[in-house]
Amino acid sequence: MSPTSQQTVLILDNEASEARRLIREFQQAGFRAACAADNQKITELLVPFVPKILVLDPDTIVERHKPQEWILNCLRDRFAKANIVVQTRRYSLADCFVCAQVGAAAYLTKPTSVAEVLAALRRYHPASPIGAAFDAPLSLARMEWEHINRVLVACKGNKTQAAALLRIPRFTLQRKLSKNPPC
Repeated sequence: MSPTSQQTVLILDNEASEARRLIREFQQAGFRAACAADNQKITELLVPFVPKILVLDPDTIVERHKPQEWILNCLRDRFAKANIVVQTRRYSLADCFVCAQVGAAAYLTKPTSVAEVLAALRRYHPASPIGAAFDAPLSLARMEWEHINRVLVACKGNKTQAAALLRIPRFTLQRKLSKNPPC
């Protein structure tokens, strides 16, 4: 099965650079990818196709005083056949359980790569051919960049603490973070 004829991806992320990067990576992997506009209500989502994969940052959807569970249920109703992958900068075990109860395929910490999204979907649907065409390993530079960002998230943005955990000077950490993520 060719991903270009079957696999479609919708990305809902209010971080424009993160959304563009994911779209580019999915397209390079042979998927048809699109991004919804920032800060839309679920009822306003106009998508030119029915996505097979929905990569979502819950902070993107603007619904006043609605919990994450309600947002995910609405998306599940709107895109019934989509595999929902939640990605967020602030990892919460409680949110992870809510996402699992609602039926999200995965709960990942940003930044995520296409390989991580597809690996999570393979774990959720082991017999599924989703992403079978994309098994290329990440570059060493990309793995380093993602590891640095995970450590920074774990340190709640404290660069001094993150640099100490990584055993690199703070200046080196700042320089690495100032660059665009490698492909």
